[in-house]
Amino acid sequence: MGVIHFDHDLPGFMGELPVVSRKLAESWLSIYKSTAGPGRPVLSHDAAEAYRKLYPNGHKADGLSWKEVARSVGESLGHTVSIKTIKRGLEPEKQAKTPEKMY
Repeated sequence: MGVIHFDHDLPGFMGELPVVSRKLAESWLSIYKSTAGPGRPVLSHDAAEAYRKLYPNGHKADGLSWKEVARSVGESLGHTVSIKTIKRGLEPEKQAKTPEKMY
């Protein structure tokens, strides 16, 4: 159960407690309910998606190093991304393919 605190100095409510229906109060509370989980967002999925878009055949086909890949993926996403983060995002994909190194 939650408590909604009202500013009692609002015009029309001076010195009185506003009374609202339970349904209306619950609708107000649902607006403030968090849908996001705790902690930082997972960047590896976005980094892997950007990698696949930039390098559909893998970056080695273009003769690029992981450092260059991290720079271009970061530019694509608008923030820096580590090589580890990109590799972590690609890991499930690597396991689903043949055991040979694709990236």
